[in-house]
Amino acid sequence: MQQKFKNVLYIQGIVLTMYFLNHLWIVGVFRSGGDNVFSMKLVLCTTWFIALPLVFLGAYVFHWSIEVVYFMFALEEITKSIFGYFRYRSNKWARNLVEDFS
Repeated sequence: MQQKFKNVLYIQGIVLTMYFLNHLWIVGVFRSGGDNVFSMKLVLCTTWFIALPLVFLGAYVFHWSIEVVYFMFALEEITKSIFGYFRYRSNKWARNLVEDFS
């Protein structure tokens, strides 16, 4: 049991940078830049189409170990960081939120 917990912590440690970047991009950059719709779609799609189905299948159908199921859960953050990186680099998130009165 202790080794399984260590393995879950190793997975968490590897994915921790992606957790941080996702929170920075989604909450900090995209929302403040006016890209709320993309942020909403990214979170909804990764949660409902990646994390929940993979965790359900891994835990209840395939009866995988806790480490593998947790990695399936972490794939949500990995996917968010990949899409978030390309959205950030494209500068499509930067919108003019101030109306010109001239």
